[in-house]
Amino acid sequence: MRIPKMLNGVLSKHARASGERLGSPQLMSLSSVKQLLLALLDSHEQRGGVSADHYCETPHYHPMAEGKYLLALTTSYRAGLLSDSELRKRVCAAASRLLSDTDKHDNDLHLAFGLNFSYKGSDALDRFLITSSIVAHGLLEAGGVCGYSDVIQKLLRGMALWFAEQVPRSEIAVGADQQVKRQCEVVCFSERNSAIVVNANVYFAAISKVLNAVGYQTHFTPEPVIEWVRCSHVPDYGWPYSNTSARFDLLHQCYIFNSLLYYGQSDLETESLCTLLKFITGENIQDGFDLVPLDAGLDSLGKAKKASGQIHDGKLTLYTNTPARTWSAGEALVLASHFVFHGRHVAVWRNLQIKFINHIQTACMEDCDKYLRHAMHIAHGLACFIASRKGVTPSETDRRP
Repeated sequence: MRIPKMLNGVLSKHARASGERLGSPQLMSLSSVKQLLLALLDSHEQRGGVSADHYCETPHYHPMAEGKYLLALTTSYRAGLLSDSELRKRVCAAASRLLSDTDKHDNDLHLAFGLNFSYKGSDALDRFLITSSIVAHGLLEAGGVCGYSDVIQKLLRGMALWFAEQVPRSEIAVGADQQVKRQCEVVCFSERNSAIVVNANVYFAAISKVLNAVGYQTHFTPEPVIEWVRCSHVPDYGWPYSNTSARFDLLHQCYIFNSLLYYGQSDLETESLCTLLKFITGENIQDGFDLVPLDAGLDSLGKAKKASGQIHDGKLTLYTNTPARTWSAGEALVLASHFVFHGRHVAVWRNLQIKFINHIQTACMEDCDKYLRHAMHIAHGLACFIASRKGVTPSETDRRP
């Protein structure tokens, strides 16, 4: 199915009625955004969650896309775009596909999910913390809206068991005071990759809190991870990808902020806004930058052909001028939509929504057509956008089974 290029921007009835100045982006109707969202959801369902991927052109089933599909479905339902019967039918099909995907593993008690293709030293059977956390998030939201079916409960039980017993753990020093540090238990990136990645850990911490609360014990205490993440925040910039990386990328900043919000942190609006604005240079949305010492950064800038930079407080923000990837734009739209509903600077967040949607239109449609992992990040973002403009919270359901 070819996805039509319908986006020229977004026409917000809310914005027009209030007379807000939305800047340069052209606008289109919410009904056109709804049309694109439903086309994306239909495409995923018709393909059974199977597509090529940006990192692997051979078609595979994508659990991460399925988790995002569930989040897009439940948010669309809250926004009045899907009937109760349609939601239940699609959630049932998605949960069944996820359960079938676990058949390739010998142990049917410990359930988790990966990429289903080899990537950076991990084989196709490796199971990832971030992928499994996104799937668990989708299942929790779907269960909270339309009930915990036997299949959903089996998946959540098995995933909690995997989180508790099979995913490798490590320790890291945490504490705002450099003289008073304590050890914090963290989780490795996958079964075969021992890297400690910030976004994956905070996403898991948020999911672990909810799983523990509803009776699926992960035997993991999330509070120290939240403290570690908050302490490691670089003011005005966000978080590097890991403790060995200088790279700040848009997708993972948004994963972190959205996870902290899901966990229940409420003082994040200013930090979120400052961080997102770092990725916007003029009319462009950058996918990432390196925050480096000034001398080394200037040396790199002198050798680069496409890079640009900004100097602040003895450091250089070194941009590679790579446009924001499709899933980055989708996750940023989720974050902006949260603050349209819950924030103080609503007009600013609405402008950012428009900017992200226009980027989706101009830079992301081909990826949405080819890659379901990308497409479902966009679908989730569009669903959150519509929900925010209709005055509906995109989450916060009763998650008790």
